[in-house]
Amino acid sequence: MRKSIVVLTAALPLALAACGTSTPAAAPPATVTTSATPPTTVTTAAAPAEATTDKAACAATDFKAELTAQGRSIALLALTNNGTKECSVRGWAKFSFLAADNSSVAVRVGNVDQPGPGTKIVLKPGQSAFAGFKWASCDKGDESCHVVTTVQVTPPGTGTPLVADFIGFNGGNEKVNELALSSAQVGTLQPATQGVVAW
Repeated sequence: MRKSIVVLTAALPLALAACGTSTPAAAPPATVTTSATPPTTVTTAAAPAEATTDKAACAATDFKAELTAQGRSIALLALTNNGTKECSVRGWAKFSFLAADNSSVAVRVGNVDQPGPGTKIVLKPGQSAFAGFKWASCDKGDESCHVVTTVQVTPPGTGTPLVADFIGFNGGNEKVNELALSSAQVGTLQPATQGVVAW
């Protein structure tokens, strides 16, 4: 009888210890739930702020286009930054044509790497880039001949054409009011006039 009493009293602290260890096991869920909300809104809000600082591209209205005849069927294009900020151009200006009634005239225009490949040109206000414009003259009575009264130039990177001032026929400042052509070619924009129309 004494041995059984000893065993029972010795087992009692173990049972109490087992009951005591069950309560600390509930503590970890409480610590997990309090740290499960990371603040992610700070990083997403920073991206739009950086995008608004990007430099806006120049519009077609920031340029002026002028063609000066250099001979019977070639002219020098001067594309001038007429705005108040720097503008960059590269490659070819796009040419389009209008008839006397302001309808579009479909003239085939080819881009050529003359006098060389086009490179990026940064134009400060008042500065110009230059390109050669050549056309195949024709008789107005030919079916393949197009008679245009307005030459339009669209600067690279823009989508709006500008009416180009076309002067210089007969070696003076006479304005070109009519042009008969069957096709045309446009050279690359260059930072200087040297060699631009020598092709």
